[in-house]
Amino acid sequence: MISIETMKFRTADMIGEEFPLTFWRGTGRIVASDDTSLSLLIRGVRVDLTWDRLAVTWNRLLSNHTLTADELGGGADGVGICSIFAYM
Repeated sequence: MISIETMKFRTADMIGEEFPLTFWRGTGRIVASDDTSLSLLIRGVRVDLTWDRLAVTWNRLLSNHTLTADELGGGADGVGICSIFAYM
């Protein structure tokens, strides 16, 4: 599996790229990525995520070997996190 640092590097070059959503129909889009945060557009809702939050969630995934949008609140942010992790 890749690291959060690799995700930061890759998503910086993927601005505007679409990715399939997990748990919901449709696609998401990467709208911004810098050293502190990642912004996604999930079915018309902008989701701004800090890399610190993503790192904690990524470590939880590595420890538990599972992650669902429901665990993360079931909203656009949870779907966005699960989807971008699956896409990467």
